[in-house]
Amino acid sequence: MSPEIQPANASKIATEPSGPINEHLIAMQELAKDFDLPIGVVAKLYWPELARLEQGATIDLYLPLLTERHVRHKLRHMPRSDHVRTGMVSNSVAVEA
Repeated sequence: MSPEIQPANASKIATEPSGPINEHLIAMQELAKDFDLPIGVVAKLYWPELARLEQGATIDLYLPLLTERHVRHKLRHMPRSDHVRTGMVSNSVAVEA
């Protein structure tokens, strides 16, 4: 493809984060806000759940929504003391690193 034929916003396409990553980050931020948890705690549940769901998915359009629902369910059924313990562990790791 010659430079003259490239779309006018071609440089933006390469530098902006992709849509699905943004959707996952937004979902994690919403979960963190809803459960009053650090995003690191939510991410520790979110990314493995996403990986598990991706294995059997033939269409990935709804993966952010499904992953958010599964993580929300896990957080609802996790005792609050586990939330606090997990948050303390993630915070202490971040400080030491």
